[in-house]
Amino acid sequence: MLYVNSLIRQIVPLLLDHDGDKKIIIIQGDHGYRNYLPGEVGDRLGIFNAIYFPDGDYRMIGDSVIAVNTFRIIFNKYFSQQLPLLK
Repeated sequence: MLYVNSLIRQIVPLLLDHDGDKKIIIIQGDHGYRNYLPGEVGDRLGIFNAIYFPDGDYRMIGDSVIAVNTFRIIFNKYFSQQLPLLK
């Protein structure tokens, strides 16, 4: 995870600075941080989900957003769709 974090910290500023275009950035993984060594049982966080909206308005994203709704939220917000969010 440390290596991935370092890559994300390098890539995101480049994406934001490139050409000044407004961008939506999605960084998503099938799980979050695991705080145990291989072969041990321990805590594991749910999906890793980081989203950047150029307008800074994140009202449509709650604390419990699930991966299947990421693009539904984006399509509703930026492309005037009315897709229902899934449970």
